[in-house]
Amino acid sequence: MSLNFTPEDQQRALMMKRLFILFATMVIGLLIVGVLTMILGTGTTKMLRLSTLFQDIFMFILPAVATAMLSSRLPANFLCISKGFTLQALLVAVLLMIVSVPFQNAVIHWNETLSLPESMASVEAWMKAAEERAQQNIGVLMGGTSVPDLIVSILIVGVLAALSEELFFRGALQRILQGNGAKAHMAIWTAAVIFSAFHLQFYGFFPRLLLGAFFGYLLWWSGSLWLPVTVHAFNNIIVVTSDWHARRYATDNISESLGNSSIAVILLSVVLTAAALVTLRRVCLSQKSGQQGQD
Repeated sequence: MSLNFTPEDQQRALMMKRLFILFATMVIGLLIVGVLTMILGTGTTKMLRLSTLFQDIFMFILPAVATAMLSSRLPANFLCISKGFTLQALLVAVLLMIVSVPFQNAVIHWNETLSLPESMASVEAWMKAAEERAQQNIGVLMGGTSVPDLIVSILIVGVLAALSEELFFRGALQRILQGNGAKAHMAIWTAAVIFSAFHLQFYGFFPRLLLGAFFGYLLWWSGSLWLPVTVHAFNNIIVVTSDWHARRYATDNISESLGNSSIAVILLSVVLTAAALVTLRRVCLSQKSGQQGQD
């Protein structure tokens, strides 16, 4: 008895194969990071920075690259790193990030105040403990008040984290789920959920979910992974610099101080963010169609 597989069955099997490669190599990378961490130790800022460096390389970058190389004869095209983006698209994306700050901070504040029912008290206690550990690690990772400390934090937390996470979650995972372009919205939001959950910071889950979806749409609209990588790095660098400034000069965190916005300011932020999204989509699609016309 012969088995007749439909094109949909073949596409689904290919997707599952690629997902297996991606997450299997990530698990291997996790084991490598674990061994290296045991050898080097933890606790100090230097060791945590090295551990983060290993994590970005072995758990994110190498799995994404390996999956692309095993999935396509053109791995750079698979990861969408063979094309660039326009300055106009970048400026609109950065402007969007700026005007969305009051809205983002409102979502952050709402997420931080969420609580589970009493029947799930043990789960909530575990979530809070995981959140505290994550915050402590971030504090150690970005510790120090010197200019060299700021530069190292920008390189590791700002640039490398943005590159590695976008390669894995958007360049590899989202692209695998997206397939031939069908169900793109589901692929974007699924990758964003996994991206946010992976950080194990449950009281920042929804802001990071929205951020991940935004990066996903940047990739889909522009066809270039370098745009979400750059915008992601811009976001991280702002956070790192703000945190460093607050420690060095014993002042309030700049981004947190912007969170005390009135309802009117938040609503204005939502309107401006929506307008910037529409503009950004038009700019990216125009750039993408222009590149296709030149190919």
